Amino acid sequence: FFVILFVAAAATFASSTLTGHVGGEYTLWMPATDDVIDTNALTEPDIFNTAFASFTDYYVADDFTPSANYAVTDVTWWTLTTGAVPDAGDLEVLFYTDLPPGPGTLLWTGVPTAVSLGNTGLTFAGYVIWQTQVTLPDTDYFNVVGGTTYWVSMHRTDGTTLYIILDSIVRGTELYRIIDATGWVAGSSTGSPPYDPTDVFQIIEGTATAIERETWGSIKSIF
Repeated sequence: FFVILFVAAAATFASSTLTGHVGGEYTLWMPATDDVIDTNALTEPDIFNTAFASFTDYYVADDFTPSANYAVTDVTWWTLTTGAVPDAGDLEVLFYTDLPPGPGTLLWTGVPTAVSLGNTGLTFAGYVIWQTQVTLPDTDYFNVVGGTTYWVSMHRTDGTTLYIILDSIVRGTELYRIIDATGWVAGSSTGSPPYDPTDVFQIIEGTATAIERETWGSIKSIF
């Protein structure tokens, strides 16, 4: 009897959303310094009261438009987990084309080579908010073209619930998530079309490929 109750409670808790309130005092913890392609830094007053899950068939994605050509090296999200914090092998990063009003074709997916988790000092619904920086494989960076809109997603693959912290202020296109294999849905059923009034807190970093080419050309000209 008690086992049945426990299983039912666990299944109910592993939901696609988590609501709560922010607590604690924010401690700045910045990722490694590369060229910043896109940024939406965490600020305590902007935290939305609902976080979307990324586990099993639940994905979270947000759009970005680089100003130049880059090889993406690192992506940082602000997350919380109801279980153990993830290792690099528990995560995957995905990049998609833009197919308004959401993600389109999957362009790239890979497992990070490293993950760095910094305690922000904040909690949400009683759970620590982690600044979660993942490093992409240096043998297979995802290359973006300036002026082109992409969508980026992080997904936890080991079955443990990972929630992505959302921004209450819209910066760019609204957030989408996938709940099954048939397609993307908006994070809210309101609006026309049904947009969710939130963005993901994230920082996307990389190496400007145009700068690399110019530098290499300068070196060759010396000889």
